[in-house]
Amino acid sequence: RAHNAVADEISRRAITLLRDDPAIVPLRLPAKANVLFVSALDTAGNWGVAAPGRALLADLRARDLRVTAVELSDRTTPGEHDLLRASAGRYDAIIVGVFVRVASGTGRIDLPPAVTTTLTRLAATAKSSSTPMATVLFGSPYAAIGLPSLPTMLLTYDLYDRAERSAAGALLGDTPIGGRLPVLL
Repeated sequence: RAHNAVADEISRRAITLLRDDPAIVPLRLPAKANVLFVSALDTAGNWGVAAPGRALLADLRARDLRVTAVELSDRTTPGEHDLLRASAGRYDAIIVGVFVRVASGTGRIDLPPAVTTTLTRLAATAKSSSTPMATVLFGSPYAAIGLPSLPTMLLTYDLYDRAERSAAGALLGDTPIGGRLPVLL
């Protein structure tokens, strides 16, 4: 238990606010707000025992928010990308979890191009409708390089449930954000 408490504290303190323009973090959402939660994955396969985004999704739903969850990956069809972009205007807020694993020999440290394009277009839609959109990067902080137009971005440096719970607390104002970026992006 003592080790879990230390790990929780490290996870909370590591959360880094990379950018917040306009200043929307912490998100102030009324009960029953309609939230679009997008899990953006580097690739759909080989995630082991847990689905990326499951802990963050559970935390959002536990706060009495009406959350619609969508997954984007290398397997998402062009029609599904179009449908997501077309429906984005129906939501009070958009939260994106970006899950990128660095794997030796794969040649990738970011999202598939179609996923990046969809997130960029979602950000433009959110901006034009004044819908708050916050993105949380799980795993590699270098994924931020491929997402320069996303207005609000937090980093967790980890991929698992603990980081997702810490991100929910940071996004929704339960825990302060005090991490510092250890690399240049």
